[in-house]
Amino acid sequence: MVQLTVNSVDGITLCRVVIPSSATVQQLLLQLAAVKPELSQAQAIRNDARGVTHRLAPAATTTGRATSATAQTLLQAGLIGQDSTAETLVVLTAAGAVPSSANTVKARILELFGRAPAPSSAAATPITASSSSTAMAGRAAARSHTNVSPETIDERQLELQRRIYAQIQQQQIDENLANALEYTPEAFAKVTMLYVPCTIHQVSVKAFVDSGAQNSIMNKRTAERCGLMRLVDVRMRGVAVGVGRQVICGRIHMVPVNLAGMYIPFAFSVIEDQPMDLIIGLDQLRRHQMLIDLRSNCLTIDNVSVPFLPECDLPASASLDVDTYEDTHTMKDDSVYLPRHQDPAASSTTATTAASASAPAAVARTSEAPLFLSEGERQARVEGFMAVSGITDPRQAAELLEAANWDANVAAALFFDT
Repeated sequence: MVQLTVNSVDGITLCRVVIPSSATVQQLLLQLAAVKPELSQAQAIRNDARGVTHRLAPAATTTGRATSATAQTLLQAGLIGQDSTAETLVVLTAAGAVPSSANTVKARILELFGRAPAPSSAAATPITASSSSTAMAGRAAARSHTNVSPETIDERQLELQRRIYAQIQQQQIDENLANALEYTPEAFAKVTMLYVPCTIHQVSVKAFVDSGAQNSIMNKRTAERCGLMRLVDVRMRGVAVGVGRQVICGRIHMVPVNLAGMYIPFAFSVIEDQPMDLIIGLDQLRRHQMLIDLRSNCLTIDNVSVPFLPECDLPASASLDVDTYEDTHTMKDDSVYLPRHQDPAASSTTATTAASASAPAAVARTSEAPLFLSEGERQARVEGFMAVSGITDPRQAAELLEAANWDANVAAALFFDT
């Protein structure tokens, strides 16, 4: 299957369709006319990425009859590649397809919906051949869609459309991921946190430089090691709210920090339980006009540069946050499937029961009694399934429907899953 994005000459996206790679140009034109009736006036189809322009005969666009130009497959015409999953096409329409006035637009809309008033002999204006052919093609293509109310659509048809939309969206996500892996593989590498060595009261501390932190923070354990608990102002106690909630023991208004031989006065909020020993936040970065130079991989203070620590010298808390997040995320995912009152010994039984209970609806439906349909009903279901799924082979569509007990929803799931 190939997803085609159809644009106008001005670069405006007109529609998106999914069609088999073995489809012909005529089948593409019929599908475009069903979605956008004005595309029935297409004169040429162009693929700018491949430098191919496929011109169409006037008979193919006005009468719908296949010609030598439209009998070719999209691959033969050069509009798609051998292994293409997504292409962008530009449709060139005739000049007559563009309405000349607002009255023409109104008359065309009324005619497409079958509500056009009978023209009077005195005020009627002649309709050009291109307008007549556009209205006839648009009426034939839109007759099955314009008179359908959303309330009367079958629920299975809606579910089928949701599955098709989800499949197209997943294809776009996979294509985006493949492009990212090919062109920007560095985006998937682990980023090293920025730490600088410093000394407080003859105690070596590795400080985390975080421009996203509003205030500079020191945990209670580091304050005790440095002998700073006697300077904590408990009047500034509170609760820090961010990713979680942590208790603020108080604030140290000034403490000299030795950075590369310079003693710089810092102010810290003391946190009760914080994995990182020391965080230099935005308040101190702005106060002392420090520069985070990622090109030189250093923290610049005036004319002095303090190199960031390499990954081998980072403290254990540098990787603790990522590991803790992954463990917590996994625990949350597991807790969704296991009841709280259940003991771990019964987890295997629960997993087996859940797997059998969450089996696809296709398996349950296909195990039902066979559905007896007449030949006409089967033919109608095959044609309807081919219209919504893009399958051009009636035998393949019939086989999928028979495997799904003639349920179009299940047949579409089988088709897109394979």
